[in-house]
Amino acid sequence: RQWCAILCGSSSNVSQVWSRAVGSAASQVAKASTNHGSLILLDVSGLLDERNRYSFHSIMSVVLSLCASALSEARHLSRSRVSFVSQDQTDLMSSFAAMRSMVQASLLIQENLLLVSPSSMLSSTLSLGLLTELICEIS
Repeated sequence: RQWCAILCGSSSNVSQVWSRAVGSAASQVAKASTNHGSLILLDVSGLLDERNRYSFHSIMSVVLSLCASALSEARHLSRSRVSFVSQDQTDLMSSFAAMRSMVQASLLIQENLLLVSPSSMLSSTLSLGLLTELICEIS
């Protein structure tokens, strides 16, 4: 963040540039990894503690990346097996990865995104939170 402040020159742009950079990086981590790397990056960057519209967009980007990752895993599972019962270890790991991504997305919405949501986006954010929570309960 200090280097971002040096590069930006003015303090008014630092939060915007920092949030976009961290959000973009965390979204890429969410797409490429099944661990908690994106959440860790958001946390250590301080983005989860910020309460502004830039942090909202960055966190939302990560949430949508996690949901897309879960959907991709679920789509892969549905195409690989027609039956509901699978003995294959890789299918089991894929289903765990999909569930983990949805749980991470749901937690980000519940614990962070709703707190920083602009009033114009609150109903959409709440709907997304309820949908991810429902998916987690069904899984």
